Amino acid sequence: MRFTPIAVLFAVVAASDEFVAINDLVPAGAEPQAGKCTWTRFTYGRNWQSGGGSLSIGRNRLSDTNGQQLPVTLGLIEKTTHEKLTINNAKNKIKIKKGTPAWEEYGACLCDEERDCDADSGECECDALDGNLSYNDEPGWEFRYIFAGLNPQCEAEVSFFVDRAPVGEKVNDYNSRYTIFTLEKAHSASPETALALASLDQGSALAIRSGENRAGHIAKWKSVKHNGSFEVVATHGNQALADAGVSPPPHAFKGYAGGLLKLRQLCPTTAAPTAAPTAAPTTAPTAAPTAAPTKAPLEPRTVTAFQVSGTFVVNLPSGSVDSVSKDIDFFQGVQKALLTSLPDGLLTEWIDVSVFAARRLGLGAEPRRLAMVTVDYTIAVPSAGDVSPDVVLQQVDALTPGALTANLRTQAAVTKYGIPDVISKNKATKSSEKEVQIMMPVGAAPAAKTRPSPAPKDPTKSAPEPTVDPFVIVGAVVAVLAASAFAVFICYMKRRQRSIPSQTVQPEQANPEAIAAVVEKDAEAKDVDIMSNVSTKTPSDEFDDPSLKDSNLASVVLA
Repeated sequence: MRFTPIAVLFAVVAASDEFVAINDLVPAGAEPQAGKCTWTRFTYGRNWQSGGGSLSIGRNRLSDTNGQQLPVTLGLIEKTTHEKLTINNAKNKIKIKKGTPAWEEYGACLCDEERDCDADSGECECDALDGNLSYNDEPGWEFRYIFAGLNPQCEAEVSFFVDRAPVGEKVNDYNSRYTIFTLEKAHSASPETALALASLDQGSALAIRSGENRAGHIAKWKSVKHNGSFEVVATHGNQALADAGVSPPPHAFKGYAGGLLKLRQLCPTTAAPTAAPTAAPTTAPTAAPTAAPTKAPLEPRTVTAFQVSGTFVVNLPSGSVDSVSKDIDFFQGVQKALLTSLPDGLLTEWIDVSVFAARRLGLGAEPRRLAMVTVDYTIAVPSAGDVSPDVVLQQVDALTPGALTANLRTQAAVTKYGIPDVISKNKATKSSEKEVQIMMPVGAAPAAKTRPSPAPKDPTKSAPEPTVDPFVIVGAVVAVLAASAFAVFICYMKRRQRSIPSQTVQPEQANPEAIAAVVEKDAEAKDVDIMSNVSTKTPSDEFDDPSLKDSNLASVVLA
């Protein structure tokens, strides 16, 4: 009988890994109060600004109900089926009765029972419960929730609630508006079917009447086993739901994409390792096979670090935006290309990459070809390490477009979209020292919280001896700095300058502003689509790698 000692390491889980997090997708003015149960407010959809909160872009770091930021992220993707009438963010008022599944799941944190509930009817009006994300005005739309950065040694619970709550006429129409939530990319889960209106596919899909949900039904799964990430997809009712016996039959496309979600992580009780049984071997003992070294398990730690950030623009001759946006290998190829020119002592996991891709529409031909991608990168440099952030900044700035092009051309994950050509690169910047959560080896000594910024070093000289064990400085900071590029594209899409015809970018125009201007003019002429694909590690149907527990994606289509 053969035993694997490494299994003992993976069985040790810190109690601090457990948390409860709530996100309000449609803030209707309600804000968490200091010292009370709190929640995040990452929003989505047309008209998202009207109720407060922050627009969901890329990987959104969740916080627990105590207000502590987590290494866990939420990404949102809309699959659109209508050109203009996509998901809207609406602040409709609702009422929920005490004792319903929705009240039991969310009421204690988001509401004040004494203030918000009627003692006689038991109905509660709570601002944080109000609001809904709507739908596309064509069948087939989807809204995907992507949870990543979870501890794969723990189990998760996840729930969703939404209610449109019509007032006045068209009650029957609202009664036919259902939402089906489907759990995907999890190993197994236990559906709470009694809390939903209906269950499909042995509980992998749970339905609620989202148009009129005063019954307070929710879609909830417990004991979700995963590899560090999983997804839930919301869409409208369908024939399968009608066959399950709901009445009235589902509307062809109306149903509500979401309102509230709750994520909980539960970890097994840590037990001291027991001695292996002393069974007599059935065969003569043999030498253990020499396996490749295993990466130590990581856990989130709060440390001080600098961040070096910059942008470059690269032309890719071929490949669809959709394939790039889901291609884990492509993002990792960019990471490796950058790491090639960085000082020794940095890790690939410390580089975060965000991509904005613009494509020129073909004349009815497929696949659509990429015109260019704008890459934002952020490099985390822990303060307690032996690598100076000033040296990192110097070496990144010294990396010319030609040298970066050469690095990219060594990566097969990049060249599969054609020979890349970096046509512009902006000057990098260094952030001030700040406290961040990064992944550190389990059981490692705590990293120093503060350390003065080291003086600039000559990158040609050898680094001094490290002041701490270099194995302590292992992790990855998740910091997506795509907001500025996103705002630029928003501005471009709002302009209405069509006087200059669409044209190919010439070498003398090879800078981000000129390139973006050309993309703008093409977009106005309906010649391009623009999609932001924000992720360093992106899950996809084609690239399902269980080891990529930090994978995530969030995309915003600017229509």
